[in-house]
Amino acid sequence: LPTAMHYRALLIGLLASLTLTSIAASQEIMSIDAGRVYWLDPHDGSVVRTGQAVGNQGTWSGMAKDSQGRVLGSSGYTWLPFAIYEIDPLTGQTQFVCQTSLLGLTAISFGPGDGLYGLNNPNAGQAGGGKYDLVTIDLITGSTSVVGSTGFNTFGTLAYSQGSFWAYEGGYDGVGLVRIDSITGAGVDVNPAVRGPNDLVDSLCFSDDGVLYLLDYGLWIMDTETGVPAFINFIPGAPLIVCAEFVPFLPAPFSLGTRGA
Repeated sequence: LPTAMHYRALLIGLLASLTLTSIAASQEIMSIDAGRVYWLDPHDGSVVRTGQAVGNQGTWSGMAKDSQGRVLGSSGYTWLPFAIYEIDPLTGQTQFVCQTSLLGLTAISFGPGDGLYGLNNPNAGQAGGGKYDLVTIDLITGSTSVVGSTGFNTFGTLAYSQGSFWAYEGGYDGVGLVRIDSITGAGVDVNPAVRGPNDLVDSLCFSDDGVLYLLDYGLWIMDTETGVPAFINFIPGAPLIVCAEFVPFLPAPFSLGTRGA
């Protein structure tokens, strides 16, 4: 017959399950596709709600969230330097923060000390491209400094966790997941045996519990140890997600736009 200890174990298991469910439901992924905002369910990639276009700032290249929950995005026009904007995680509306001089800023992420970092192609606009640099961005002045060369081409993603930056090279070289040293900027292929299919990933973001998600037309979870992505689902309506970040979940009664659209 069940004893008090059995019932206690069952109760602890139930409470743990409820806690995990609560944590998983406490976040959603805010993402941008050509200016329209999508909030996605990380469990299945479904669209929780949509928002209005986020202004007329050109092409979005990256999104980053600091330790206080502030969300920034990088955007610019062809052959013109990229600017940094603050993005409201509830509405998707934007406010100008600073102007950089970077022409090849393809991704941003907050890193050590809540500093803003980015990946920049120093040869943007020139034939042949070039190896991407890890750079820092001053949010007051817009000035930038090169940390170092990653040694890799065609990055469009950047995320920070576990003391390192993470990027995905799925184009020119098809390297796959790359870990980038935050001090030197040098990149290392996580698993040379796992290649990155062309245009597989346009966005990377970590959940608060340290799980790395990959997005473009679909949603994946990435194993940072092996570099192997696990497919979750295609995103309904097939928007091409160009940047994304986890934000606090907004309960259905307070959602903006059309839920489930």
